[in-house]
This record gives sequence, structure tokens and C-alpha cells, in this order.
Amino acid sequence: MDGADAAGQVLGEAGVPFLSSQSSYESLKTQSTVFTVTSPVEDHARGLVNFMVDRLGQRSKVCFFVTDTNLWRSAVIPSLKDQAKKRGVEVPVIAETQYTQTSFVAQLKQMQDSGCTGVGMFTVLESVGIVRDAKSINYKPVFSGAEWTFDVLVQGEYGAAGSFYGMKVLRLIGTADEPGFDDYFRDSKKYTPDDIALPDAAVHYAIAQLAVEGMKRAGPRLTRNTFVEGLLSFRKFSTKGILDDTTYTRDDRAGTHTVYTAECCATAQDGTTRWKKLDGWRRWDGF
Repeated sequence: MDGADAAGQVLGEAGVPFLSSQSSYESLKTQSTVFTVTSPVEDHARGLVNFMVDRLGQRSKVCFFVTDTNLWRSAVIPSLKDQAKKRGVEVPVIAETQYTQTSFVAQLKQMQDSGCTGVGMFTVLESVGIVRDAKSINYKPVFSGAEWTFDVLVQGEYGAAGSFYGMKVLRLIGTADEPGFDDYFRDSKKYTPDDIALPDAAVHYAIAQLAVEGMKRAGPRLTRNTFVEGLLSFRKFSTKGILDDTTYTRDDRAGTHTVYTAECCATAQDGTTRWKKLDGWRRWDGF
């Protein structure tokens, strides 16, 4: 069971209506008893396809890695295929990965033999091994990725820094030098002093800010309906760069449709390597 499934089960048992990001954006428009505060992952998948096709050209072949979870298997893979078909590009291989997978050579070799000039990764730390193994077989596609919430590239036993240098990615979450991360680190130290505050988790801090502000705006009589109305009053609500400014309307509940391009790597004061922001937030029509 992945995180979204687990959250849905807990909320369901408590009698709270819940819509996981596995549900499509179209279903959001037709279901009045649910609400979501994050963009559906299908949007991220479509955005990644558009980003890669725009970068590589219409005649390119693109392949994808997708982490094998219930949510991503059922939501991301169909969206990748659908958007690639709409853009008229061939996708010879979509490879599913495991968190514990140690080698990606066989899957990469299949992509290489299929003529894929671009490889998109809907993965997390597996992406380190993917890039490493591509080098070992002299496979040099253009790599890109979505859903990479992690900002500090894991070093040491993973050796991520050297593998990622020069890679450009499409990101929907700010880098750790945004001012909102200062608040996150401060509150993490205050409330959970024994835990390590990784920049990755700041996105959940930002989502919590959205929920808290929505409850504040709901007023003294907090119900689901007043909470929704509170969220719908958001107009460019700021999380200080962790997410872009958030706006909800009755017809569009994604919150934000913006992205930016980042490149590896910049070296932070603590010696870790981090994504370097190449441009500002901009609307991405791939969503």
C-alpha cells in the first residue's frame, strides 16, 4: 500500500471524503463531495511528456521509468501513453522499477536498442542507479524527470552528485534556497528536534500550510463545506517558494499550473549538492 492508499483508508474509516491523486482531473469537476489540494499525478505525467517532446523534437523516441506503486502504475503510465499518442511520438519502452532494485542495465539496454533518445524518470532515488548504469553501457540519452521532490542529492553510498551533474529537470517544488524552507527548518527543529529535517519533506509542510489557512478562513463553524469555501478564497496564497503561489477556483482546483527548470548542481553551505534554479516559475501548458 502506498502513501495515498494508506491516507485514503484512514480518512475513509473516519468518514472523511477523500480523493487520491489517482483520480483524474475530469472526475474532480463532477464530484462535489471531495476536494484535493495537490495537482493530480496525471498532470505531472502529461507535463513531462510535453517537456521532453518540446526539447527533443517531434520525431524523437522517448522511454520512461516509473516506480512500481499502485498509484503510479494505474495513473502515471496510462497518462504517459495517452499524451505521447496525442503528441505523435513513439514510446517503445515504459519500464517499472522497484525501490530495492540494484541494477537497471537490462531495462536501459532495451531502451538503447529501441532507439530512445530521451529517457524520462518518474522515480525517486532509483534515478541515481539509472543514470549510473546508463554510463556503464555508454548509453547517453537526454534524461529528464518529474515528481523529483528531493532537493538534496544523496551522496556517500549512492554517489548521486557525480551522476547528476549537468542534468536538467522539470520541477514543481522549489529548491532549498527559497525563503519558505527557512521556516520549515526552524519549525522542524522546534517541534521535532531529534529528527533530521530533509528538504524533501518541505512540500508536506507547504501542503499543511494550505490546509491550516483553509481552516482559518472557514471561520468558527468548521465543516467540510466551510473548509472548501475557505480554500476557494485563495488568490495567490504564498508558501514562500516551496510551492508557487496557490489559487483555487470552482473550475480549477489544482492550485497551481507552474513549473521551472533546474540543473544539477549547486553546492550548499553544508556541502550537499542541490538543484540549481535556471529560471522562474512559469505557467506550463502541458498541464
